[in-house]
Amino acid sequence: MLDKNKVLFERDEKGEVLPKKVFVEALKDDIVITPLSWGEWKRIRTQMLLINKQETSQEQCFELIQNHCVEPKFSLAELKALKPFVADAIENAIYNNSGIVADDEKKKDT
Repeated sequence: MLDKNKVLFERDEKGEVLPKKVFVEALKDDIVITPLSWGEWKRIRTQMLLINKQETSQEQCFELIQNHCVEPKFSLAELKALKPFVADAIENAIYNNSGIVADDEKKKDT
């Protein structure tokens, strides 16, 4: 039987998705992220389809990290200086913990 606690985002009293601490294997460290809501994912996916790409642009990646990486928090100037593998690792952590990638698919990537 499907357990709702495993498939629903935790939300505060205002209905906002709660941040969660996640371990990022590629960084060998924890970060705090806010998962993407369904509406946010649809907006990003639509933009990707419009430009016929299978991955986000650098600007989309920066926007995603600015809006969803709670700790550490990066300024735009810091994001522009961020090592590419770190940006990719944070972006993937946000997607993986937003329910965009099924749990069994996540296991293949680690």
